[in-house]
Amino acid sequence: MAGKGQDSNPVSEGTVETLGAYQRFKRELLNMAEAGESFGDSAEEISARVADKMLSADTLEEAIAAQDAGLPNGQDLVDIEHTVISFDAVKSAKAPHGAYLRVYATALEPIPALGVGTGEEFTYQVGAANVVPILWKASKAGRLPLAFVFRDKEMDSGGRLLYARLVPRRAI
Repeated sequence: MAGKGQDSNPVSEGTVETLGAYQRFKRELLNMAEAGESFGDSAEEISARVADKMLSADTLEEAIAAQDAGLPNGQDLVDIEHTVISFDAVKSAKAPHGAYLRVYATALEPIPALGVGTGEEFTYQVGAANVVPILWKASKAGRLPLAFVFRDKEMDSGGRLLYARLVPRRAI
């Protein structure tokens, strides 16, 4: 018997079929991503805009610099404390849950690599299998804005696992 939230398949109850927690999450995430596509924000369109900047550059150096014109990734924020304000979903076949999040946040400390100072707003993308459901859960629970820090650890496969932790409250 599966525990709470562990259902991975629809469950039949008489003639009514109910979705497990993961199916509900994924359906809502993909619905949010499909709604965002009408605003021109699909992963393909974002990639096309970045590629256009690279291909239109006057020099190779400018083309290389244009690669950074895309959004920073959650992996760029390991050990950086920030407050997640809100997010949108963007459909992507490469993301573990079928979509990644475009996150709107405020830096709780300087992020020199991104040119962001303490208290400044910035945007990043994250599709990590463990992070997306946590941010989704925080949003559904009405807990955003909420301070997070991402951590990562090496997996046996040699890859890295990105995961979210709450920033502890500190005495003022």
